Amino acid sequence: MKADTSQISQTILALELGINERWNRGDVDGALAPNSEDVTYFDPLTETRLEGRKVVEAYFPQFFEGKRNILRNEIPNPQVIVSDDGGFAVLSDNLVNIIPDGQSRREAGNRLELHSGLSPHRRPMARGACELVVHA
Repeated sequence: MKADTSQISQTILALELGINERWNRGDVDGALAPNSEDVTYFDPLTETRLEGRKVVEAYFPQFFEGKRNILRNEIPNPQVIVSDDGGFAVLSDNLVNIIPDGQSRREAGNRLELHSGLSPHRRPMARGACELVVHA
């Protein structure tokens, strides 16, 4: 049976917008909550990739907790590619943050996320199954 790629795409994008809203409020724990225990995070600010939820959770508070000043996010040009069975998806997008003076400022640039475990018989669809996040 072919997966409902439209529904999976909409769900992943809604999840990402919710995570971004938490970042914007400085809620680091809430923003990181959907990640799986085996998440891998690539960031141009780190010397090496961050592996595992505890490592990722330890990294972010120093930069983001209570320090965000963003009104809202836009995700122009999102693309979600979903496997035929719906068990795997790739999200690529650009992130634009709108700051309080109304100007648009690009932060984080381009993102690539690999989501696995999305098919209903394996695991509920959520970033909780996200295994890799790349910011460039």
